[in-house]
Amino acid sequence: MGKRLGVCSLALVWVTLSLPAFDWGGSTSFFGYVEKESSYNRLIEGQLGLWLSFPISDSYSLLSQGSFRASDDPLIVADLDLLYVEGLSAFGERAAVGVQAGRLVLSEFSGLVLEHRGDGAVLSLSTRHALARVGAVYTGLLLKPNSTLVMSKLDEIDDRDDEVRLAPRRLLALGEFQFIEPMPRTDVALAVIIQQDLRGSSDLIKEGETELDESRGGLVDTRYALLGISGALGRRSFYDITGGVQSGRVLSYRQDPDSATGSSYAYADTRAFIGSAGFEHYSSGPRAGRLALSSLYSSGDADARSLRGGNRSAENNQFQPVATRPIGLVAAAQPGNLMTAGIEYSLRPFTIEAASSLSELQTSVSGLLLMRALDSGPVDMPGVDVDRGGRYLGTELGASIVYRPFYDLGIALAGGVLLPNNSSSGPIVDDRQDPRFKVQAEVSLSF
Repeated sequence: MGKRLGVCSLALVWVTLSLPAFDWGGSTSFFGYVEKESSYNRLIEGQLGLWLSFPISDSYSLLSQGSFRASDDPLIVADLDLLYVEGLSAFGERAAVGVQAGRLVLSEFSGLVLEHRGDGAVLSLSTRHALARVGAVYTGLLLKPNSTLVMSKLDEIDDRDDEVRLAPRRLLALGEFQFIEPMPRTDVALAVIIQQDLRGSSDLIKEGETELDESRGGLVDTRYALLGISGALGRRSFYDITGGVQSGRVLSYRQDPDSATGSSYAYADTRAFIGSAGFEHYSSGPRAGRLALSSLYSSGDADARSLRGGNRSAENNQFQPVATRPIGLVAAAQPGNLMTAGIEYSLRPFTIEAASSLSELQTSVSGLLLMRALDSGPVDMPGVDVDRGGRYLGTELGASIVYRPFYDLGIALAGGVLLPNNSSSGPIVDDRQDPRFKVQAEVSLSF
């Protein structure tokens, strides 16, 4: 058996290496951080990633990426990050049709609502002046440590349960249209996102139940429509503005005079909003400075008791993204009852490029103001009391250094301090009003 396995392995290697445009590579990285909230926490993590690409035909190729990750959390996980077929074919004389099918990343243009992996397909049609994309993925086959989907009370419970191995079962669908310069120096984008909860009925609280149950939850189904405008203001200045609405349903425990307890469970309609604006200016010269301004508004719900499964009224106004990047290094907040205003300045003190090497240093400093959209209600940020009034949450200051001595080697160091609102009548609980900080470092090597 061992001899046959060895022969098969050698044959596989020979066939693979003989592919005409076979390409492969990888990266290894070491990441660590130290943070202080109510106590000190730290994490050290290493990751090895490998990718493979080879053609199937003149127009189509197969791309795959796997990774092995280990940390002192403790966590050890190996996963197939990406595995999809990708191709582009001419459609008439002025258009092209693109296909991606397999395990891939599905994301919309703004990054405010959706950026997540799943198993599915994306079709695209591109012309000189427009791009249309339609796609859908299923998330229930992903490993839980490699998923950021936590949208419901049951998702939170499963996230803390070590016996649950896979990510929440959800269907994510996207339709997106981008129009290139319908007006001079201006692009317009439209997107519709659908998130459907596919959890089985055995786990769910049924409508009409009257006893408050914190050990279970209901479905969270969401729909989004986004409109974005971006363009140039002169030669070195750029802007982008995005607005969106959210609809759907979430389980609510609300007043019911006909029930024995005075309340009962029923699904509430969601009516929520989000908006963002950004401005960037690039200075000329070898140092290539960049000034960036950003702002965000996302609606909240004063009647909600928690971010997930805590609604207490007939309508839910709390904005909730599907999966998006956190706001702030220390705050790590998500949109929903949140307003922010940020400023960042970055400078490249030197860049030396040679025929076979690159030496580059990038530095930045930033500031971020965080506020609640309402005077009460939950926010996806540690230490916020839903019952305490006040909008100002705190201010985060940060700095980072990224050094790339060679093309394939990168070193990054980032740090930040969050200064919470320390008012006795403010929204931050008393034992979380001390400054919080986080320092993280990463070394990555590509090969």
